[in-house]
Parts: sequence; C-alpha cells; structure tokens
Amino acid sequence: MLSLDKFHFSARNSLIAVAKVNENVILHSLHNGGMVPLMELGYSDSITETFLPWELQIAENDKIHKMCLFGKDGICFYGKGSSPCIKYIYMKGVYNANYIYEGKNILKLCDCFTNTFHTFKIHKGTIFLDTKDSDRRIYKEYIKITILPDENGEYEFTLRLSTSEHSVYSDLTYNEYLECRKNEYLAWEEKMKCQNLVDKACAYVLWSNIISGEGNYDRDAIVMSKSGMCKLWSWDNTFNALDLADKDFELSYNQFIYPYRFMDKHGRTPDAVTTVNMEWAFVKPPIQGWIYKQLVKRNKRYEDIEVLDELYYFMKKNTDWWLNYRGNTPCYYHGNDSGNDNATCFDNTEIIESPDLIAYLSVQCEVLSQMAEKLNLCNDTRIYKMLSNELLEKCVTHFWDGEIFIRNGMTEEIYRPQSLMPLRMIVLEDKLPADIKEYILVKLKNDFLCPYGLASESVHSPFYTQNGYWRGPAWGPDQIIFTLALRNMSETELGEKIASSYKKAIEKSGFSENHDPITGESLKCKAYCWTANAYRLL
Repeated sequence: MLSLDKFHFSARNSLIAVAKVNENVILHSLHNGGMVPLMELGYSDSITETFLPWELQIAENDKIHKMCLFGKDGICFYGKGSSPCIKYIYMKGVYNANYIYEGKNILKLCDCFTNTFHTFKIHKGTIFLDTKDSDRRIYKEYIKITILPDENGEYEFTLRLSTSEHSVYSDLTYNEYLECRKNEYLAWEEKMKCQNLVDKACAYVLWSNIISGEGNYDRDAIVMSKSGMCKLWSWDNTFNALDLADKDFELSYNQFIYPYRFMDKHGRTPDAVTTVNMEWAFVKPPIQGWIYKQLVKRNKRYEDIEVLDELYYFMKKNTDWWLNYRGNTPCYYHGNDSGNDNATCFDNTEIIESPDLIAYLSVQCEVLSQMAEKLNLCNDTRIYKMLSNELLEKCVTHFWDGEIFIRNGMTEEIYRPQSLMPLRMIVLEDKLPADIKEYILVKLKNDFLCPYGLASESVHSPFYTQNGYWRGPAWGPDQIIFTLALRNMSETELGEKIASSYKKAIEKSGFSENHDPITGESLKCKAYCWTANAYRLL
C-alpha cells in the first residue's frame, strides 16, 4: 500500500524525508522547521518502486538502489551499478559553496540554507563530484555527485545532514542500519494493534511523522506531515492524542499537552510550534475539553491524580484566556483561529461569534469543574460549573432562531453561512435542546453527507468548491467530531454512515490532508496524521 505517490519515506525522529515531487524523487531536510527540498535523486523514467517502512528500493533498468534512514540526520544508500546522480536543488545565489575532501572517501559540503553540513562517507565505490563555480566564486552554479561502483559492481555510502561540521562517522553496514530500523518499526506496529494493511499504513504515517530532540521538540512531537505541513498545530495534536490513548499513553499525553507547555503568561497558546519557532499570529479552537472526555473513555489513566495535577492548570489557564480576552461572547478573530481557515463563515467579516466556539468552552468548563472536584478545589468546581451552564444557555439563545447562525463579533449582525463549522456545536451532545439536535441531524443528512464523508461546505451552497480547502472538501477532524458525538448521543446509524463513507475515501485514495467528498480523490498534503487518526477512530 505504501508508495511515494501517496507517502513520504521517513522514520521516527528523522529530519530527512524522501518524497516524489512532479515525478522527481527529492531528498528533503526538516532542520529549519519546514520541508526544504535539497537534492534530486536522478533516476530514469522507467523505475519500479518497493516501499517498506524501513527501506525504499528502486529498480532502474538493470540497477538496484536501496536506502534506509538512521539516527535523526542520516541516510544510508546501497546499490548495484552506479548510484543515481545526486543533484543539489537550492544552489544559485545561496552560499552552498564550500566543500572539502577528508581523504579518499569522505566529502563535506556546507549548506547555508538549512544551516547543516552534508557529509558523504563512501563504504563501497568511488565518489565523483561534478561542480562549477560562479563568476565570483561565492556560490556554485551546480553540484552533482555520483558514486561509481566497486570491482564487484556495488556502491554503498552514508549521508549525514548535521548541524556540526564534526560528524561522527559510523562503520555500520547498510544491512546493520536496516535491521535496527526494521526492528524499531515492527515493535511500533505491534504496539499500534494493527489489524489490516490500512491499519499498518496508519501506523506508518504516525511513526514517520514523529520528531524529537530538536529545538522546541524536546520530547516526541508528532508533526502533521513531513510531506510539507511539518508543524504541530494547537488542535491537530489532540487528534493524535486521542488515536494513541489506548496504545501508548505517554506519547498520547505528550501530544495533548504540547501546545499548553508553550502558552504565554496570559494563557494564550501558540497557533503552531516548529523545531525553530512558535507562531503567535493566530490560535486554534479550544477543543481540548471535549477531546479529554473521549480520552478518558479510551484510557482511564487520564483520570489519575498526577495527570490531573498538571493538566487541570494548563486547561484552566487557557480557558480563562478565552473568557477574559476574547470579549463578552468569545470570538474568533480570523478564520485561522477556528481551524477552518477560509470557511465561508468569515466571508463577511473576520471577527465572528460562532456557536461551535461557545460549545467548546461550555464543555471545557464542565470538564474543569469535574477535574476541580477530584482535586478538592471547591470554589473552582462551583465556578466552572456555573460558567459551563451560562455558555450552554448562550449557545441556545445567541445562535438559534429555528436555524443555527453566526454573528459579527463587532456589530452582532447575524449571518447564515452554509458551512459545516457552526454545526460543531454538536459537541454539546445530549445537552442540546431537542429542536437544535434535530436541526443538526437533518442538515448533516441533507446538506453535508456525501459518498466520501461530510463536506465542509454544503453541497447546495453557491460557494461550494471542489478543492476549496474548507469550502467543500471532507476533513478528518469533522468526521471524528461528528461521528463520535453522534455515537455518544446514540445516533449510531448516522454516525456509522459518516464513518464508513470517509473510510472509503481513505481506502481509495490514501491519507491526504483532505478529500473530495463526491469522488474520494486525495487533496492537498500527503501522509497527514489526522486522516490516519480518523481511519482508526472511526
């Protein structure tokens, strides 16, 4: 099931990813908080690919090329016949200029763009360097590297992308690296309780997207995709936590609290965390309370006192920020705050009051009240219970007149977008009044449920766009939120229809960031974590 057309080739904690871009096989660096294409691995057009989690093999005419990853910054190559031509991509005008030999079989290059040193160590064969200086000799016009085979027709070499010029050279063989990585992955796969090939692909997506021990990631962080979206956003992380809750509690809990650990003194969490920076321009919706309720169902360790001791104060501080700093009726200040970046809810004004946000906060205050009771915090128990009820009442009185709507956050003007986002007030579950519950069920069935999942914009909307990001495509978070909420409300028939339809999209097209709800076609970024989460949670 794995292929470079649908997945990147990477590994747990690796800062290297190999991916196919416009039919070219490209080696990427993840050192600077993004996915930087460094080198094209030049193969012919007629290649056959064998993709295992621990090894990528490419057959090219009569040549065999293999690669596996080691450590956080190493990749080992083995083959028969000469190696593919390695052509640097980021060259002109960038000071990727310095290279030095250290003896016959070691070549070093300095890459200023990713702030790394590239060390080639040849174990079998001979390295051949083809390069041309620019007129002023401050950069190279091009750099191309090939390893010619030895007398037995084989080549073998390692490449390290290190922040230190003084890389430690290893004498392990390709097969030794391969065995270590294979054993590591198979242990992970067993822990993930895989039942079938799609489960195994889910497990690979999560495993390959873990980064640890680099910059801000001082513990295991699951970025959303090393195929491009190489960040940890402050709500995406909760779906990873939920998926892992019954399989790896420590990893699950770390994902859940990751953004909380970086919140400012007021309780505001960053929008996203990368290895090198934190993004503060936006936030993400406070879905943690509702997710916490689902986490407890999957693993009772989330109710342990030592967990509550830490988690309660994180969640309390962030909830208080929303209630104290975002107006009498807490607002989204931008589409990005909602997680639905370009949803039609924001077409008329960026600052909106939306029932989903108030519902999240009502649930979160309810959870805080229950946590406070277990921690013997009597005043907090009472205060957050009261706040939860007040927010629940606001959901009903402020956003309902026979239909669910949103409001301009500055003028209170009412808008009636055809987006799925406001219907996420379903997280209130059985606390919803009967008429609002029935309204949501009818809207889901008639306006949003498609052959391949819930659309993010009503299919009857004039603004529905096939590849419009949050203006049409089906997204993993929505399928998770609505399916689990419906199951909790005993609306299992509709919940299972949503679940089965979206799982069909994944089985047909893979784990992309989102899917066309009509055709099931993959859209946007490949090998995306919350899509893998959705498959296993649904």
